[in-house]
Amino acid sequence: IIGSGLLGGLAAWSCHQADRQIGPVAIDMQPPEREAPPVVGLLLAALIGCAVLGGEVVWARYLSLFQYQHLTAAMLAIVGTLIGLTVGAVIIAPLVDRWAGRWLLVAGAAVALAGSLSLPGWLPVEIARSWFGPFGDGIPWLGLLPGLLPAILSGAATPVLVRALDVHPTTAGRSLGQIGLAGTVGGVGGSLVVGLVLLPHVGLATSSIVLAWCALVVAGVAAALWTDGPRRWVAVGTVVVLSQVGWWVGTSDPVEDLLDRRGGLVAYVEGRESLLAVHQSDTATLLEIDRLWQGDDRPGHLAMAGHMPALLHGNVKRAAVIGVGVGHAVDALLAHPVDEVVVVEREPDLLNLVAEHFSPAWQGDARCQTVIADGLAWVQQAEPGWDLIALEVGQTFRPGAADFYAVDCYAAIAERLAPKGMCCQFVPIALMDPPQLQRVVASFIEVFPEAQLWFNTSELLLIGRRDAPISWTGQALVEAELAVVQALQWSWWGGVNDQVGRPDVFASAFLCGPEALRALAADAEPLRWQRGWLASQIDPYRDPHEVVTCLGLIHQHLSLTSDLAIGRPDWLTRAAQLRQEHVLYVGGATGACGAAATHGR
Repeated sequence: IIGSGLLGGLAAWSCHQADRQIGPVAIDMQPPEREAPPVVGLLLAALIGCAVLGGEVVWARYLSLFQYQHLTAAMLAIVGTLIGLTVGAVIIAPLVDRWAGRWLLVAGAAVALAGSLSLPGWLPVEIARSWFGPFGDGIPWLGLLPGLLPAILSGAATPVLVRALDVHPTTAGRSLGQIGLAGTVGGVGGSLVVGLVLLPHVGLATSSIVLAWCALVVAGVAAALWTDGPRRWVAVGTVVVLSQVGWWVGTSDPVEDLLDRRGGLVAYVEGRESLLAVHQSDTATLLEIDRLWQGDDRPGHLAMAGHMPALLHGNVKRAAVIGVGVGHAVDALLAHPVDEVVVVEREPDLLNLVAEHFSPAWQGDARCQTVIADGLAWVQQAEPGWDLIALEVGQTFRPGAADFYAVDCYAAIAERLAPKGMCCQFVPIALMDPPQLQRVVASFIEVFPEAQLWFNTSELLLIGRRDAPISWTGQALVEAELAVVQALQWSWWGGVNDQVGRPDVFASAFLCGPEALRALAADAEPLRWQRGWLASQIDPYRDPHEVVTCLGLIHQHLSLTSDLAIGRPDWLTRAAQLRQEHVLYVGGATGACGAAATHGR
């Protein structure tokens, strides 16, 4: 952007310096009559700017309902607006300036703008999914179209609004600057109000209606300026009738329609940055964030993200969990003799939703403190001395989640850990291909060389230290608190003999030690904040064949179970046998086993 501005300035300066002979031009110094008071033109410019840029924010939120990658939704909204501004300024504006009925055209365009802004309310959700759904389910580039019309209006209305002010040739530049200033102020104000006030507090549907009314005010004023006499009131009345028709047609809630498409919706909240929902299935109450599963009311493997690092550490007193979800990992940590657990969550509405529908024990525990903040900011500013920092940020393609897998994040965490402190990272193997897995591992072991990879269904765990190897004797299970023993009376698969609380079953989850992880990562480049590579690798419908390849990569680099345990306990042999079953379990859970059988693997 800076380079383009410099080039443009250089070009303008070159034209100014050019030695050209310009013949005399006759200029009529008598200013023509204004078409409207200047304040009216400035007000309309501000309202158009508010509707256009505020609508861009609304449209980006609307597209994010269908695009798992919010960056794609924002890109479509911005590109559509820029193309529309170009079309309006280059193609439409000259025609508008020459047409006697230009105010009528502005009124019609404003009505169309109001219709496009209320699109979320009247477009059926199934049609919207077929248009805007990602990954071949729809036609994502149709997301450009609703951004075009508002921007075309803005570009086309500029000459009309300039004429509403002082249009004398000697002061046309000043008038244009005033219109530009008013439009910019309105656009900035509209974006801030929509993004910080309307969307978080009244939701998508109401926000679009408010902006549609801004456009209808423009349409009404433009219709009144079009002509005198009875036709003026006919035009204004038509705008009013159209606004009422649009109000009745576009009153549905697109968010609720989308979330309750399959039934079972219990509650939902349009949060500050994410869409939060609670669903009731036949067997469980589910939490979804941006339509992606984040947990349910059954602790299961989610609790192991707290139990595993706590048992491996052996003496966790201060722990932090970034990204809470339902909070099973937090409950697991509080079952151990910890003194303090800090929960860092950037979506404040999530805490209330979880408290209402999941009744988590951690919210009533005096040892637990909740911090509403961005996880990366907390990591960079927290005081040192933590025994464990666990990252539970969800799918890697969720907004901001990929930054937690970068070396920069791990380096900041390492500075906050106490001696022999641990970091625990969530690794969703079902959403990764081999290059992603290798780069994720390479980033982790660069900062935490004493790292291990543990089985936890398809959501593996990377657990690491900087300053001491991780070993385990099984004694931690014998000496564990009663609450921990009771919590571990469940199994990833199998029956009573396969419960996680048994030393052989717990140790069977150990997959790779430090040397094996370094071999697995090979020469993969670690992830860094400067390059958002992982965030761009979005594919929730990962090909099962790629999961098979990831599992094969891990299987090739399995460490010996004896590398974990001190001594030669008698349960090591069964632990090694069970570990083979874990790999098959992950393949079956992700649909990879069928693909593997098809290809003779």
